[in-house]
Amino acid sequence: VHRPTFASEAACNKDCPQLGVLYVHLHRGVGIAHENPVEDVDPLVKIYLNEQEVYESKVSKTKDPIFDERFQILLRTKDSTYPELANQTLRFDVFDYDKFTENDFMGQTSATLSSVVVVNKAL
Repeated sequence: VHRPTFASEAACNKDCPQLGVLYVHLHRGVGIAHENPVEDVDPLVKIYLNEQEVYESKVSKTKDPIFDERFQILLRTKDSTYPELANQTLRFDVFDYDKFTENDFMGQTSATLSSVVVVNKAL
């Protein structure tokens, strides 16, 4: 499932300052295990920018999912809480997708954005 990636633009009009474009590569997960080792894992990753969901992706029946998805987030802000790039956070929540019940939370990681260029760094 791909949702519009210009999430921070949705709350802004054209008067909001543009901070830049964030390029994200959701590559893979390793060793995602369910608490019941007999059950299959359907990894679902939800990605948030400052608590607003901007992207989600699911892979079926694997403990080592390869997503290999790239997307962009247009960074804009009118919120004084996030006036600069360095104050914004990108968060990854991982779930075991369940079609008929609530998804099982598996883990989370986050990164505070900065203006420093970082290439090929995994979280």
